[in-house]
Amino acid sequence: TPNPFLELAAPTTSQPAAVITAAQPEPEIVVEPEAPTDNSRALALALGRLRTSLVNIICTTDNPKLHSVSGTGTLFDSRGLILTNAHIAQYFVLKDTLPKDDIECVIRTGSPARASYTASLAYISSSWLRAHPTTLREKMPRGTGEDDIAVLAITGSVSGDSLPSYFSFVPLSSKEPFLDQEVSIGSYAAQMLSSAQVTSSLYPTLVFGSIQDKYTFSDTDFDLMSLGGSAAAQNGSSGGAAVNTDAELIGLITTSSTQGTLFSRDLRAITAGHIRRSFSADTGTSFDSYFASQSPQTLVTRFGSQSEVLGAFLTQALGL
Repeated sequence: TPNPFLELAAPTTSQPAAVITAAQPEPEIVVEPEAPTDNSRALALALGRLRTSLVNIICTTDNPKLHSVSGTGTLFDSRGLILTNAHIAQYFVLKDTLPKDDIECVIRTGSPARASYTASLAYISSSWLRAHPTTLREKMPRGTGEDDIAVLAITGSVSGDSLPSYFSFVPLSSKEPFLDQEVSIGSYAAQMLSSAQVTSSLYPTLVFGSIQDKYTFSDTDFDLMSLGGSAAAQNGSSGGAAVNTDAELIGLITTSSTQGTLFSRDLRAITAGHIRRSFSADTGTSFDSYFASQSPQTLVTRFGSQSEVLGAFLTQALGL
């Protein structure tokens, strides 16, 4: 029987995060698609839940060998655990390794995004980091999205107030996604914005879509989904999510083509199944049980020693 998955012949162009520059964007008119007629109410409700579960991750630096970036994260646990990409979270590795204040990272929320929380690294894929140690120095880094996962834990509030007792979140789905499945997609897309607009006027990008193709990193597993073109197919969307009608995370945005009009691009997301398999292969433990059984602070503390090792590796690879 034919393989039901499309083979990844070559890495897609990866858009890890929007590089914050002073360039003024060219104006573009974005016409959002309407919600699909089937399941429209459920998708709309799921989109609303996703909207309140998105965060904008901003990391700024004055280091001439690095650049400031804006990316997305998705809360998957009510205690403030954020799922994002390793290519974004590697800034947290460097932040804890380089001299104090070389890199500053903040978690922003809302519409427009405003500085809300501080966060620390609870996990980053060592497999991804060791396979892609120099992406921060590459102008057009490329990748497939394989193993591109990390988890941040919210540790404090910018205002100094106590943290909420409950964060809105979308849980990681245990259901297998399928072709043509209707989804709701959300991110803090930022490619069309200048640095000033990213700072003051960054709003969530929320769209409806469907799974248009499926890919595998092995022979049989559904690892990566194509979500086609939409307003979310921009720099800055990495770490955003695709959710099903039950408001469960079925895909974590990792890569996108960035040439042509937004609706001619191809946005891709790794599946919840791949996230679990990758974490298990990297750590020897279950993703669900590991993060559910420990407090956010314990998760951060436990990962601290490994973060130090990865930080030394990354700074050497980048010549910092």
